[in-house]
Amino acid sequence: MDSPFQTILNTNTVPSDFECDEIRALLRVHRPRLVHLNDEVARIRVMLDEAVRARNELQASIEAHEALISPMRRVSEDVLSVIFLHTLPTTRETALILDEGPLLLMQVCRYWRALTLAIPRLWASMHIVLLPKNSATALQLVGLKSEVEQWTKRAAAVPLSIRIYPSRKRHSILAAIASGDSPPDPASIVMDSLIPLVHQWRTIHLKVDDVRDLSDLDQIPPGAATHLKSFSITLSKTALGATEYRLPMLAAPALRQFAYQGRDNCIPATPLWRNLVRLTLSLSSTRGAPETDRQILPFPFLAECTALQTLHLSFTRMTFHYGKTPDRFTIREMLAPMTGLIHLRLVAPTAFLPEVAQNFLACLTPIANDEDPHGVLPVTVLCPNLEVLELAGSSSLSDECIIQFLRARAAHPDTMPVRQLKAVLARAPNGDLEAKVADLVRNGLELALIYRSAQAARPPRCSPLEGTERDPKAVTVKEGEDWLQEADPMMLD
Repeated sequence: MDSPFQTILNTNTVPSDFECDEIRALLRVHRPRLVHLNDEVARIRVMLDEAVRARNELQASIEAHEALISPMRRVSEDVLSVIFLHTLPTTRETALILDEGPLLLMQVCRYWRALTLAIPRLWASMHIVLLPKNSATALQLVGLKSEVEQWTKRAAAVPLSIRIYPSRKRHSILAAIASGDSPPDPASIVMDSLIPLVHQWRTIHLKVDDVRDLSDLDQIPPGAATHLKSFSITLSKTALGATEYRLPMLAAPALRQFAYQGRDNCIPATPLWRNLVRLTLSLSSTRGAPETDRQILPFPFLAECTALQTLHLSFTRMTFHYGKTPDRFTIREMLAPMTGLIHLRLVAPTAFLPEVAQNFLACLTPIANDEDPHGVLPVTVLCPNLEVLELAGSSSLSDECIIQFLRARAAHPDTMPVRQLKAVLARAPNGDLEAKVADLVRNGLELALIYRSAQAARPPRCSPLEGTERDPKAVTVKEGEDWLQEADPMMLD
C-alpha cells in the first residue's frame, strides 16, 4: 500500500504523536481490505484442497488400473523364480537378515511371499554367524537354531551351501560365571541342526576358534557327505590340538575344491587328493613344534593332486624344511602329475622362504635342446596348460628369470602361452621388464608387476603415558565398576 511514512519504515525512528495519529488513520482505511483478502485466500484454499483431493483420487485410480496391465504382473512364475534366484549374493552365502535374500523378497506382497516359500533354492544358501561363547544366552541360541532349521526345511532336498562364521566380538565371561551355568556351545547347537542333513551338503565354509567344535564333524563317516563338492576350513590361532581330528567325511568322492588355512601340521589327510580340481593352502608354522613334526615342502600329498586346475599356496611365518630328502620328492616331481593345472598362485614371505618362487619358476620353464646338449635334464614339460601365474614376496627372483619363463612358455610347442602374470616382488626393479616383453603383451599377455623394496623394521613405539590414567589405550572403567580395578600391588602405603 502507498504510505507517506515509507522513509521511516523498518527503521528505529520514533514517530511523533501527530505521526502516530496519521498512522492509525491510515491503517483504519486498509484493514477492511486485509479482511477481504483473507476471506478470498480461504475460499481459494478450499478450492485448491478440493482440486488436490480429486487429483489424488484420480491418480490413485489410474495407477491401480495401470498396475493391472503392468508387464511385471504378466511375468510367469518360472521367469519370476529365475529373477528371484539372481537377487542372491554371487560371491558369498546369503546372510540370515531381513534386508537381503528370500527374507527381503517375502516382504513385497503375499504373492511374492508364497512364491518365495515355494522356491527351495532360495533357502539353500546360508551365512551363519555364531554368537560369541560365554555371552550367548540359551534363548538366543534356540532362536538361531530355530532359524537355521526353518531355512533347511524350506530348502527341502536342494544341496546346501553353508558358511559358519564365529562372531568377531569378544564379551566378558563375568555373566557366565555369575550365573553358575556352563556357557552353551553355539557351534554344537548349530551343527545339531545341520549334521542330520550332511547328505545335502554341497559347499561348507568353517572358521574354527575352538578346536573342540570339530568333534561333531569328526564323527561323520566318509560316505555320508555324498554331494559335498567344496569344503574350506580356517583354524584360528586359538584352535589348538587340531591334529587329533581326521575329518573322515572329507573322503567324499564328489569333493572337488578344498581350502585350508592354519598350521602346517594340522592339514587333514583324508581328502581324495586325486579328485580335487582346486586346492588352496594358507599355512603358518607351528611354534614350538619338534623338528621331526615339521612338514617339508613340497608336501607328499601334492603329488597325488593329478586333476588340479587351480593351486594356491600361501606361507606365513614358515620355518619348516624346504627341499628334497631321501624319503621326499622335489618340486619338479610334485608338479609333474599336474598336467591340467591352469592357475598357480604362490605367496611366500621373503624372510622365510626366499627361494621358493625362483625354484617354482625354474621348474616351469621349458628347457631348449641347446641348453641341455647331453640330455641330462628331463624333457617333460611341466604344467603345459598353465595360463595364469601369480607370485608374491620373492626378493631373489630376477627379471631375467621372468623373461626367460615367459618366452620359453610362448615358444614351446607343447605349452600354452602364459595369459596372465602378476607378481609382487620385494626388491627394486632391474629395468623395464614390460618393454622387454612388449611383443608378448601385444599378443595377449596381461602383465602386472609391483616392486616393493624391503623396509627396515621400525622400532616399536610406546607412549610415555602407559600405565597412567592418561594412557590412550587404557581400559575405560564404567561408572560404578571402579572397585573391580585392583590397586597396583607394587604400590606401598
